[in-house]
Amino acid sequence: MKTVSNDFKNELKTNGRELTNYINIYTDYLLTTENDKNILTQNDIQLLAKTQNKTLSTQINDEHIFNINVIQKGYLLSTMMKELDFESDVDLKVGMICNYIFGLKVNGDYETLDYGEFIIYKKEFNEDAKHWNYVCYDYMLKTMISIDDRSIIENTLISNAINNIAIKCNLIVNIDEDTLNEFPNLSQTIQTDTFKDMDMTYRDVLEQICQAVGFSIYDDNGELKFKSISQTEVDTIDKTYLKDINVTFKEKYGPINSLVLSRSEDNDNIYSKDDESIEQNGLHEFKIKDNLIMNNQDRDDFIDNIFEQLNGVEFYINDFQSIGICYLDWLDTYNIDIDNNIYKCLMLNDEIKIKNGLSENIYTEQPEETVTDYKTSSKSDKEVSFIVDKQKSEIIAKVSKGDVINQINLDESGLSIEASKININGVISANNNFKVLTDGSMEAVNGKFSGEINGGAINVSGYSQNHPYIKVGDFSSDRYPYGVMIFDNGISAIDYRDSGYVGAVIRTEYDGGYAELNGDSIYCSGEVSSVYGVCQGSLEKLKKDFKKFNNGLDIINNTEIYKYKYKNQDTDKDHIGFVIGDNYKYSKEITNEDNTSVDLYSFTSVCCKAIQEQQEQIDELKNEIELLKRSDK
Repeated sequence: MKTVSNDFKNELKTNGRELTNYINIYTDYLLTTENDKNILTQNDIQLLAKTQNKTLSTQINDEHIFNINVIQKGYLLSTMMKELDFESDVDLKVGMICNYIFGLKVNGDYETLDYGEFIIYKKEFNEDAKHWNYVCYDYMLKTMISIDDRSIIENTLISNAINNIAIKCNLIVNIDEDTLNEFPNLSQTIQTDTFKDMDMTYRDVLEQICQAVGFSIYDDNGELKFKSISQTEVDTIDKTYLKDINVTFKEKYGPINSLVLSRSEDNDNIYSKDDESIEQNGLHEFKIKDNLIMNNQDRDDFIDNIFEQLNGVEFYINDFQSIGICYLDWLDTYNIDIDNNIYKCLMLNDEIKIKNGLSENIYTEQPEETVTDYKTSSKSDKEVSFIVDKQKSEIIAKVSKGDVINQINLDESGLSIEASKININGVISANNNFKVLTDGSMEAVNGKFSGEINGGAINVSGYSQNHPYIKVGDFSSDRYPYGVMIFDNGISAIDYRDSGYVGAVIRTEYDGGYAELNGDSIYCSGEVSSVYGVCQGSLEKLKKDFKKFNNGLDIINNTEIYKYKYKNQDTDKDHIGFVIGDNYKYSKEITNEDNTSVDLYSFTSVCCKAIQEQQEQIDELKNEIELLKRSDK
């Protein structure tokens, strides 16, 4: 809140109040030279980041000022840039520095409010009125230049990045020990490549910093200052300040009692919340989406300090017009008393208009309402995180518990997996480190992994002739497989070498026997329990939910057999068999669950049942023939 006397506040409410306005214009302004970096171009005049020492040139008073608007707009955790619009018959240059002063006569003298310095951004000449219309902004305008040096804002502390931006834009910032204590996240690091390939300005970076730290940034005559949301009301405004028309107070927003950080279009949420406040007031959530600074690192390091700045913030949504309050600043919390009904308000958007008198429009909009599914969210990135970095073309999924970290990385180099246990299409379980490469091969990275292929053990460890060797089942020590496993709807081959023999061998062992694929043949010994969907066991102890099956012949009659050729063979040899596809579907009793292959064990069983049904029909026909023969005699 700007410092004013109580007499000033009382005088504002009187009908006969006397106002004054004047604008100080300085001789030096943002210069035009080829050596300095320009921040924008208006009316063919380049405005540069370097400001000269200001020397007062002239003062424009009420006689030459016809309209004045002072505008400020902002949000929670953002930057704010003030705008000054005025109309005058004095011709000024774009790029000049001007200082707006508002005055109110109190007890015979003018008490003034200084609204700060502005840069003339553009002007237009009104031919009818013979006046100039000027649009001006405060020094935050200087930060609106495109990022041309990422080294000053990356791989450095957030506090250093702010300081570097200030130097780059010829501004001042003071981050002392008290500021670091109030906003601990200033000591967090902005990672390398955070803003890679981003079309952003330095003000955009400051916006990201505001969210990551939990404060707002504004300009104070060339000095960047930080401001948190004060929950202590600076003043109480009574209804005599308000115009009776266009006064709206809606529902109360808050108190904020949950902060959610989300990545990648409202996914991968972590949260920090005040359960006691939620129980008393209901859930009021504030969400920060896809913050670039926090996205590429553990957001746990940020979230609690941000939530400390927001926890308990509450205010009424409002939109009202007043006869002029003038002394409230951005992010001030204040009360409005209407017939003993107290409305707690937060100053976010304000427009002061001086044209044939004074009026002020104040409004605070409803922040975006979000409702997060906390059951699918986490309190920590150290438990679960999912990062989609479009700039790096990278996806990282991580789940951790204690010292165990499971992580999947997908980027331009391919897919890599580091995990204690990995399942691929329900076929493979493995531990420690390996990679599934883009060509479909799997290779060991560090250490070894072991797991199951539907009952058969597979171990990969060490290296044999510079290749990972693969041990399937319990081979004797003189048999060493050689090569890699290729995934293509399962395992296509293992290159196995034994005393000069080279062939594809897959072997699984179990109680009572083994199953082995050797070359083009499958060998089974004992009671086979499982060989990757090829055979099924017949032991009663392996099965449940028994029902008689009686329609084998119907299935056989509706099963089509085709003659076809294989695409990957050079010969014209015809083959006969099943064809599964979108246009070739079979009864679910003889196919696997996803209809991608025929279950030969089930089909053989169906054929047996169909033969039994045919035999019953044959026996019935025989009996009928015998009866006919007897009746003819």
